[in-house]
Amino acid sequence: MAGLGYASQSEADAALLNKLRFWTSGNKEWSFAMFAKSGLHREKWDRADYREMTWSKINSGPVFGESVPPAIQQPSATLSSEVFTPRSLTDFL
Repeated sequence: MAGLGYASQSEADAALLNKLRFWTSGNKEWSFAMFAKSGLHREKWDRADYREMTWSKINSGPVFGESVPPAIQQPSATLSSEVFTPRSLTDFL
């Protein structure tokens, strides 16, 4: 993983999990499930203690949908005002 800018596999795991946390609006279950289907999945990820430790390290900061900048709160006449709201993990897979 060093060639990809990460000092270790664990650091790469945390980086991906942080991105998943953001895009799932902080949903841990969905983030874990998507990580398990990623190319970074490895045996270590199957350990609950490792997953939880990694989550505790990245579980801070904004998540998608938390706040919308004023410039994009009002849709323009050419944009749809419909918002995708996932109902289950399968909406992502």
